[in-house]
Amino acid sequence: MKRLILPCLCIVMLLSGCWDLKELEHDIYITALGIDFKDDQMHVYIKTLPLHNIGKTEGGGGDSEEAPVFIGHGIGDSFDSASDNIYFTSQHRVSWSHIEHIIFSTKALEKKGLVEDVMDVLNRYAETRSATWMYGTTTDLAELFQGKPILDLSPYYSKENNPLNVYKQFSFVRPKSIREFLIEKYEPGNMVVFPIIDLNTIQWQKDSNPHPIQEWSGLAVMDFNSLKGTFTLDEMKGIRWMQPSTQRSTVFLKTDGSPYLSFVANDPKVDITPELNGGIPHFTIKVTLTGMIIENPKNIPVEKVKEKAEKAIEGEIRSTYMKAVEKQADIYHLGYKLFKKFPKEFKEQNLGEQDWLTEDTIESLNVEVTIQTGGKVKLGRTKFKEQMD
Repeated sequence: MKRLILPCLCIVMLLSGCWDLKELEHDIYITALGIDFKDDQMHVYIKTLPLHNIGKTEGGGGDSEEAPVFIGHGIGDSFDSASDNIYFTSQHRVSWSHIEHIIFSTKALEKKGLVEDVMDVLNRYAETRSATWMYGTTTDLAELFQGKPILDLSPYYSKENNPLNVYKQFSFVRPKSIREFLIEKYEPGNMVVFPIIDLNTIQWQKDSNPHPIQEWSGLAVMDFNSLKGTFTLDEMKGIRWMQPSTQRSTVFLKTDGSPYLSFVANDPKVDITPELNGGIPHFTIKVTLTGMIIENPKNIPVEKVKEKAEKAIEGEIRSTYMKAVEKQADIYHLGYKLFKKFPKEFKEQNLGEQDWLTEDTIESLNVEVTIQTGGKVKLGRTKFKEQMD
């Protein structure tokens, strides 16, 4: 009898380790979060993907079947209550630990206190991460979440989940994480600039059918208390030259309205010097850039290219600034520079609560461009035929 009991106990112990086995693919993994506000209620959208689909794409295996996207929608008086509302119809446990980005509608950004409510929950909840990317949008969130990458890649590898890959090649508005947003938002005198992402339905096709895809379409500016405004990329061309993180961005120089030369600039060095003249803020700005000529069919001399590039970049910086002044949006973080140099005066004059940006606030702006290369055509040999000779 004793000989039978011992083997039976061993078998039971081995089996007991499998009774509460958790299958990872049975959880619902949220990869994106959307926040909207309408009809005086919070609307939360979640975007989920099958776990096996991500694995197939990453490993290069599996069939060519298009990856499905599932979108959940909850409504409540607060972010937490709207999120919990999704649990009523959820078929499995919901995991919040794989959220790659969060998108706020412009209505949500305009609602005072809403962003703080969302951030408070995300900061407290153990599963969420501060490295999550943050965007605004003017597109309906359920429609926006239906956009998919090209090449039938899993939506997990979309642009909004991996923004730095594209930003390194085409630098415009620097992507912002939740961590960076919170740090910048509460710095005295500072405002936060982050991208707006919308849906483009005309630029790509899959076979002969339109392929909706997400695009960076503009930027939003917030201070510690509210949304200052949203802008299109065309209005904000100058911001790329004021961001030291810019790695590659193109200037198209024109004559008589037609483009005739393109110049790629990178690695801007931005020096902002604030001054208080009679209590009125003024700034001297110097921007230095390096770059290369990409297109020069009319063989414009290098010195002329340099001159025109400097003039064009200065014009974009000033034009962008004037658009921002209309909404008192401090896109160049001048207030933060002012606070760092004059903290006492900044607090005494309560400049953090005032609208002090004017068209004369930038007193001096100087742009210096260094052309390092003409691509495969050497500088000084402007024609390809001369290069071959």
